[in-house]
Amino acid sequence: MKTSQRIAAALLAAAWSVRAEIVVGPAVPPPVAAVATGTVGAAVSGEVAPTGAVDRLVLLGGEWLRGMLVCMDPVSGMAVWRHPAVAEPIRFHVSSLAEVQLGPRGGRTSPDVGGLVRLTNGDEIRGEVRSLDGALLLLANTPAGDLRLRREMIVEIVPGGTADVLYEGPNSLEEWTCRGDRTRGWQYRDGALWPLMPMPLGLRVENMGDAVRIDFTVDWRSTPGYFSFWFFHEKPEDPQGDAYMLNLVAGQRMDLNRMRASGGAQNLGAVEMGETAMLNQSMRVSLFAHRGLGEVAVMINGKLVRQWKDPREFKGRGNAVTFMPQGARDFRLTEIRVARWSGVLPQTAPSTSRRDVDTIVLANGDQMSGALERVADGRFVVQTPFTPVEVPADRVVQAVLAPSKAARARRRSGDVRLRLVGGGIVTMELAGLDGRWITGSSENFGETRWPVAAVRRIEFNLYGERHGSSDD
Repeated sequence: MKTSQRIAAALLAAAWSVRAEIVVGPAVPPPVAAVATGTVGAAVSGEVAPTGAVDRLVLLGGEWLRGMLVCMDPVSGMAVWRHPAVAEPIRFHVSSLAEVQLGPRGGRTSPDVGGLVRLTNGDEIRGEVRSLDGALLLLANTPAGDLRLRREMIVEIVPGGTADVLYEGPNSLEEWTCRGDRTRGWQYRDGALWPLMPMPLGLRVENMGDAVRIDFTVDWRSTPGYFSFWFFHEKPEDPQGDAYMLNLVAGQRMDLNRMRASGGAQNLGAVEMGETAMLNQSMRVSLFAHRGLGEVAVMINGKLVRQWKDPREFKGRGNAVTFMPQGARDFRLTEIRVARWSGVLPQTAPSTSRRDVDTIVLANGDQMSGALERVADGRFVVQTPFTPVEVPADRVVQAVLAPSKAARARRRSGDVRLRLVGGGIVTMELAGLDGRWITGSSENFGETRWPVAAVRRIEFNLYGERHGSSDD
């Protein structure tokens, strides 16, 4: 049996096992042009995804297949999928889907603003914080345009500004350096880096400076991925010398080591991550490091896990970062971002024990508590116990709103979670999806639509049992 026939048979078996339906049509598949112009699946949505996209559909049981997501219709409960090995499009019932990972599409870009709003349901939306009053926050320049977020749904406001990003990717395997033949040790596909064998893969980041923030997303298989992450060293393809090395067993534990050019290492401490790591085998790692102060902190999925203080002077002057897998094909890396850091660590909760006050964190590390009355004309107006205080927005690192006044968007059976290119999470009740737009609604911001090009992953069946996917 030919490879294409085996793939087709496997797809048809998977479709049958999850109650998928084969779309009735001619025995000869329509030409590519027909797909691009929207004749396939037009009865469902009227528009179809552009050709050239390589998507990945993952079922609740962990099975997966590549192809292209054409459209979705929540009313019929069907997702239309195309695969080159199957003559006709396949309809999968949405109730059988775990997620769809979307390949790059034309016009895909990351947000060029550094502002961020975190919501009570765990969503994170990047944009420009324009204004805030007692009811609404206006967040401009998001992928969905201007959003009006209900104030009681907001946990945290990070005004930001233009992010000083030094690197964002991965964009190809060629921009990374590897010891020996990198194509033997690593693979780039579907917008991700995949290790093939234990071989270091690194990148030299120009103008890194002493204070840096490094973010990346790790997705692993049925067993947690174990790897080391080196930073502040000289050779990206050969990590050694004065450096810091973070060992991470995804979903279990991590520790930080101070490496010395003279040989040896000092373990600065370990931490068990426990329930911090997500059970769906995906997590976002945010590392904050200041080599001059010898301070390192790590957040997992927005939660501060550990802070370290190096008791000795750190002499490493390198500007390289390196991933070193300790096992083959255990995980994949996406959304890697290196940016300069202000040196002020984001707070995950107010430093005060009072739940009825807002907390404002300034760029110099100072904090003030009171009531954040409004944001307007580039200024935060805070009513303190003594007097109103106006603070320029560029001096505000973070505003954490009073927990006692918070509310949370209700969960709905039709909710999906969008993970956005360049960072960001949006949960909403799905209304439809075609080749260009994902439409839906949420109590956080009302009805809206998001460009498919701005989304890297769509997660389904959020509140039931989910299984990790396999790459075997």
